[in-house]
Amino acid sequence: MSGGSADIVFSDSTMLGYIISASVCFLLPISAFFLLRRYRAAALFPVMAGALVCFLSTRACDLSIWMLMATAPMAQKSVAAAELVGIFEETGRFLAMKYPLTNIKKTCSAVCLGIGHAGLECFIRGAQTIKIISIGRTLSQKGTGHFTAGKKADEAENVLRELRSFADNGLILSLLDSLHYFTNFGVHIALTLLIYKKLFEEDFRKRWIAVAIGLHTAHNAAGWIASLTGIPWVIKPVGILSGLAVIFIVSRLISFRDAAKAVRCPEHDTIRAEK
Repeated sequence: MSGGSADIVFSDSTMLGYIISASVCFLLPISAFFLLRRYRAAALFPVMAGALVCFLSTRACDLSIWMLMATAPMAQKSVAAAELVGIFEETGRFLAMKYPLTNIKKTCSAVCLGIGHAGLECFIRGAQTIKIISIGRTLSQKGTGHFTAGKKADEAENVLRELRSFADNGLILSLLDSLHYFTNFGVHIALTLLIYKKLFEEDFRKRWIAVAIGLHTAHNAAGWIASLTGIPWVIKPVGILSGLAVIFIVSRLISFRDAAKAVRCPEHDTIRAEK
């Protein structure tokens, strides 16, 4: 171990926090799907379509940024992709619901599309958290030397900095991460319903796509600005509060109560069938 690195330890409470947050990532979308099944409102195809939209839109965003910023540093590309992904995700949602391939004709199907979109994101975050848990176990068994062996001094320092950030993410911070996953999940469902509810209104205007993109981008931007502080106790609450703000704003634009009624009684939900 290099000097100053011997105290990098994943405590039991830290590991518990990561286990909880990983469990939330995997159980949240599954639980949401089975909750819909309780009301006979769950459909697997829209969930799969939502996951595909998430995958294709994020890849399209990455590819576009990489082409437009070919000579920019990787860090700048990553920030740009994270901030602009809302343009691609909301456009993808709109296209998926506008055209008949996904057969989104009921509110419950739109919710399933949102679950698939948010669910893939949750699964990816869950897999990343499991990787961190594995890193913590390896660190406790083999020490920091296992991660820094053969690396240059600056590379080793970066590795140690990352290990320390993982180890310092205690139980409370992991619980905040879990709450953040809930709010992000809610944001995806809310924005999906916003586009769905507005899509086939008689006076539909493309501005509603812009509204969804703006809300998504503002949510991402709030998290990025908070990240500039480098303080987890600022970054995580800001992400949670900005997510709640998006959900609140959408609730003022559409009726969540009507959407809930349509999910509970999908046989009476004819908003699209009449179009």
